[in-house]
Amino acid sequence: MLPEIDKIAGIHPGRILKREMDKKGIKNVELASTLHEHAQTIGAIIKGKRRMTPQLSVKLGENFHTTPDYFMRLQASHDVKKYQATRPQKTPNLKNLRKILFWDTDIKKIDWEKYQESVINRVFQRGNFQEKKEILRFYGAKTVRNILDKNENSYYTAF
Repeated sequence: MLPEIDKIAGIHPGRILKREMDKKGIKNVELASTLHEHAQTIGAIIKGKRRMTPQLSVKLGENFHTTPDYFMRLQASHDVKKYQATRPQKTPNLKNLRKILFWDTDIKKIDWEKYQESVINRVFQRGNFQEKKEILRFYGAKTVRNILDKNENSYYTAF
């Protein structure tokens, strides 16, 4: 049985296809013959060198007894993850943040979106007025307030 898409989102559909083929002992040539496709097409998809097509997704869905869009949804999820990895990351103005505030990591390598809660808490615990002002500008007052309100020991109510 194929895994739920939510659990494998972002993985190239070829990796999932290869795993299922291995489980069932199916070779590239056999699957290609069953689907009336070229073996090279299946091989390229398995290696991640080729994208899934809607036509092939439907055929694979029928063959593996899943929804026709299962493999296309995996492809779309993979494409989004790939795009996000290459997209320039938004960062606050680092000139307004002291490096010592983030002593345990390289400030230039922080994933500001992923770790926003930790960043906000740290700046509001240890930062100066300028740093707090920059974090408020970068994340927005509403986001900062929501995160600070989560903290039971919040002594940042002035902000």
